[in-house]
Amino acid sequence: MERLRPAHRARRQPLAARRAQGLYACADGATVTDKWLALSVVSDAQWRALRAALGSPGWAMDAALDTLEGRRAAHDAIDARLRAWTAGRERAELVEALRAAGVCASEVVNPSRVLRSNPQLAARGYFERLAHPVVGAMPLPSLPYRSTRSERWLRSHAPTLGQHNEQVLGDLLGLSPAKLRELEAEGVVGTRPAGL
Repeated sequence: MERLRPAHRARRQPLAARRAQGLYACADGATVTDKWLALSVVSDAQWRALRAALGSPGWAMDAALDTLEGRRAAHDAIDARLRAWTAGRERAELVEALRAAGVCASEVVNPSRVLRSNPQLAARGYFERLAHPVVGAMPLPSLPYRSTRSERWLRSHAPTLGQHNEQVLGDLLGLSPAKLRELEAEGVVGTRPAGL
């Protein structure tokens, strides 16, 4: 099986690198975000279950993959095989089959629909509404837990482009109002993207 190059090892967390895991596109889905499957194999028993669900193909039967270290060394090759396998299958069927086999698998939730589709997140107050000067009031994700010391986690909206130019460049860095106007005229700083 293909070995990981050192750069790939550095980008992966030690426990994650030991697993066959990732997000894999499936054949179906109304939108690009509706077609993804999350899969994670964290034990030798789950690996054997995944192999069986795959139909025991020759590449998965390689004895080097029987151990966590072997799968870690072949992580990229396993990922490529899983991507090819899920690409031709429907997500709901895969999730059902993998779960029934004892493999951790789930549909990836479309982030634009999670507020309406997950009553638990709504009940826990995960989304907080903030007013933004450009887009208006909108629900934004916050921390997934609550504290008796704080009613809400989000204190202010995301800053607009250049909103803090005077505070940072003038007050903190000491640039004069004239220098700030000069930088604005030259297009170095501003409150609108160049060309708009």
